[in-house]
Amino acid sequence: MHRLKSLFFLALIAAGIVWLVTSCDKDEYPRPTAAFYLNDYADALSGAAELYIVSEGEDLYGDTLEEEDGGAQIVVATFLLEDGETAADYDKTELFRQWKIGANDMGILLLFLYEEGEFGPELVEAQVEAGYHVRAYAFAYDLGDYIDDATLFEEGLDAFETEKRIMWIYFSILEGVYRDVYDTELIWTLDDYDVDYEVYYSDSMYDTDLPMDFISYLLSPYLDWGSKLGYIAVSLLVFGLAGGFVRNLGGGGSSGGFGFRRRR
Repeated sequence: MHRLKSLFFLALIAAGIVWLVTSCDKDEYPRPTAAFYLNDYADALSGAAELYIVSEGEDLYGDTLEEEDGGAQIVVATFLLEDGETAADYDKTELFRQWKIGANDMGILLLFLYEEGEFGPELVEAQVEAGYHVRAYAFAYDLGDYIDDATLFEEGLDAFETEKRIMWIYFSILEGVYRDVYDTELIWTLDDYDVDYEVYYSDSMYDTDLPMDFISYLLSPYLDWGSKLGYIAVSLLVFGLAGGFVRNLGGGGSSGGFGFRRRR
């Protein structure tokens, strides 16, 4: 029995090392924030956007997890292009895979890239990536149209108008998911978003620009069991040294590069 336990322990450690080496090689981007559904690394969105995106994201995932093709996740990420960086430095497919968005490959990533402007971050490119299984549904082929119809790069837009149009894209996609995947009608309007923007502009209920800490990450419902076991194995091997390897993951989904991008 003791020999079997030793062999099991060694096998777990070996599997963890293999998993760690292969996964860390792919980690080109910051790990997701503690909020997961909103990763505002550009500090471009308000507390109102945070409230909508995180709460709706949690509801969508939790309410559909037991459904056929359940566990859909819509994740929003913003990044500020640093000196020398271009939009080409951000690969939406790799970011999607690193964060493992959506159970059952039912994930959608909305990626917004900004440059530093005179009055704050200015949007220069919008991208959307859909998981393998999402493309089985009709709304997936409208994702590029949602971005076009929002006219994100119209001349003269201020931060509020840009954010409101981003939220229009978000809710249009959310509506499509509920309608086509779960046969549910979503009733939504942004008519009062200007009020919410003013009220919640600087309020923050979630950590939308900080990575999830190790313990919360390990216990996260978004982390698939294969990754949990990998982290546990590596933690047993290098206890006290594994903090630098931590990254948050979603429902385990992947993507093959199905998506759209639009730039200013």
